[in-house]
Amino acid sequence: MKWEDHRRITTYVCKLFNFDEETIRKISEASILPDKEPDYVIVRRKKRMYRKRVSHHSEEGLEMGLKYLKIARKEFVRKGNFEIPLGRALHYFQDYVVGTEKKLWIFSFRSWEKHDQLESNLPKEIDWKPAKEGLESEVYPHELLGRIRERGKGETPEEVLNLAVYVTALALKMVVDPYVEGVEENYQKHLKIMLFISFLSFLLGLIALGLNLGSVLVGLFLVLVSYALNLPFRRARFDYKWWKP
Repeated sequence: MKWEDHRRITTYVCKLFNFDEETIRKISEASILPDKEPDYVIVRRKKRMYRKRVSHHSEEGLEMGLKYLKIARKEFVRKGNFEIPLGRALHYFQDYVVGTEKKLWIFSFRSWEKHDQLESNLPKEIDWKPAKEGLESEVYPHELLGRIRERGKGETPEEVLNLAVYVTALALKMVVDPYVEGVEENYQKHLKIMLFISFLSFLLGLIALGLNLGSVLVGLFLVLVSYALNLPFRRARFDYKWWKP
């Protein structure tokens, strides 16, 4: 997406949250930083390890956006400098909704020509409705990326702009006023269940191998496995930590 569009979409939605002008300016300018100062990830292969630039129109970019949004939420709650991580997160979410795939018969391939055509023809007027929808959405933090994926990518300039405004409003709300109804109760419930499962897993390791170092290690391994498989608990914990970082 062009820098001017990142800025105007970000500025438009930020004004709905009653930020002061300087805060809006900082977030708006930060929304183009991933192009000016790219993010990189470490890629590990069997025989080598190298640094790779984060792809902006992919799942990789979406995940990077969430990482920055978590930082922004933490800084916002602590009254710190949340503008830069927030702006960077918005950039990735806005880029994600730009359709880049073309179909040829039963095959799909990435088309930068389509990407450029969409980004070059975004409407000048921003519709209020997608922003309103994002502001009124009752989406828990762990559901954010799923909701963005569910809405898909824009196949026309109008769709791209509307989706970009929607995800921007959704992300900003997630930082300023996240939907957390029942989050604490849900976390406490699943925490008790998780502690009980962990105790049983550890006990099973001791019973199976007897009281020795090996059984302790197996018990701890089973605890880690039970945590990894307990998706409801991890979601409840994610939401709780987002609410109270």
